Amino acid sequence: TYQWQYATSSVQANLGNWINITATGGFTGSTGMQTATLNVADNLLLDDYYFSCVVNSATAAASAKMLSDSAFVDSST
Repeated sequence: TYQWQYATSSVQANLGNWINITATGGFTGSTGMQTATLNVADNLLLDDYYFSCVVNSATAAASAKMLSDSAFVDSST
């Protein structure tokens, strides 16, 4: 299973303060919160947010979290 999460800053990300993404609030119109691909609706309020995905498997020994610089949102580019 997949669960996408966000942090509002690098400080929050480094502290482990991740929040599960749901299709409400700033993420209204987004899709794929529980799939391998997250599609985030265009929203300037999400500028500079960080994203990660927790992947769980019934056959894996433990869950894994993926965080990548490519998941950083910067609307100024």
